[in-house]
Amino acid sequence: MIIKTTSDVIKYLSIDKKDNLSTHEIYIWQCNLFTFNDKEFLMFVNELTKAILVVNNVKRNTALSRMRGYFRRVWSVAIYGVETRLMNKYYRDLFKEFYAIETLNSSIQEYIEESIEYMKYILNDRIEMNDKDTEEYIMIEINQRLNDNILQKDINRTYPCNVFKDELLKVYN
Repeated sequence: MIIKTTSDVIKYLSIDKKDNLSTHEIYIWQCNLFTFNDKEFLMFVNELTKAILVVNNVKRNTALSRMRGYFRRVWSVAIYGVETRLMNKYYRDLFKEFYAIETLNSSIQEYIEESIEYMKYILNDRIEMNDKDTEEYIMIEINQRLNDNILQKDINRTYPCNVFKDELLKVYN
């Protein structure tokens, strides 16, 4: 997995930094760290498909392991309809290595900022996230809504989850 982000987030996540890496675009994710209601969140946006994964309650020492768990539990539900064998292949390849590339500006920064605002809007409508089961349910809902409800004008006006599914089929079939 290649994560494009700022030097502050690279330090926060404690990821090895590289200057230049080459891989299929489906393994490249932009990452932003932000705070909402005194909780830290990571928002990952796939550069190719604009699919989104939001991870809540991020802590400096556990961010990467929490993100891996979210890909398996929360994001797999958010990107529903993908064959389990395809997702397992993707996870296997995605998690082989983690590297970060420092970037000062993101080609999709405006989209990320809009998605963060949409997520905050969703959270404002929800109950306080105190109970662990309720919290995970709300995060599944947020991830589903972010991937199902935002139309992408530059990707044939298709939902990010559908673009991601199509790209997975191209890579693994």
